[in-house]
Amino acid sequence: FPPTMVINLNERTDRMQKIADTFKEWPVGIQRVPAIKLVPGWKGCSASHLKCLHYARSQNYSWVIVIEDDCMLMESAAHQLQALLPKLWNTRTHWDIFKGGATSLTEWHAVSDNLFEVKSYANHFCLYNSFSIDLILKSHPMNPSDFVEPIDVFTNRICTTWTTAPFIAVQRGSLSDIEMKFVDYTFLFETAENQLLQMKVSPRSNASHIIMIIMAVVVIALYFLRSLFASLG
Repeated sequence: FPPTMVINLNERTDRMQKIADTFKEWPVGIQRVPAIKLVPGWKGCSASHLKCLHYARSQNYSWVIVIEDDCMLMESAAHQLQALLPKLWNTRTHWDIFKGGATSLTEWHAVSDNLFEVKSYANHFCLYNSFSIDLILKSHPMNPSDFVEPIDVFTNRICTTWTTAPFIAVQRGSLSDIEMKFVDYTFLFETAENQLLQMKVSPRSNASHIIMIIMAVVVIALYFLRSLFASLG
């Protein structure tokens, strides 16, 4: 089972306690990695992921799970992941990152009955293999002053990403240290998961797939407009 690390700011003991409760029956112990705090917050998040990957490479890990401290496991998550691990290991040259869940799908297609290749966002639960560790550390700037995009945008652009449905993990609604306000992405996770589950039920034509992409973009736009109006109100 892959080693598992959680990124956690020192002052967010509330989040670390929730992780300890959520992952108490996880097959391996959770290693806490003190998060790097930077302004804007997404730079600190990116630097923290890179910190974990540097450590994983120094330990010669074949693969590693990196979670963020707002990660929330779904029911039977460990069992679901353990069932997928043999297939993920045997196909590890075909993917870079396996995500426990995803949001804002822009591209997706099935690679097996329960695995999908996606273009998506949210790096709250990432299984990185050794190839992606090397790729990211080679390609991503190391100096935060040179960071130009959040880590999930960067990995979405350069990495082949797989996920599964139903999702293994989502993000818990909470006060975000990145956005400095309460955020809840449940709606975005549910939308993405339903898109993948629908594909499992009924493979779609190219035309239908395009329609689904348009619908996804509309849903995401409406969600952010709702958040904007809420903040203005």
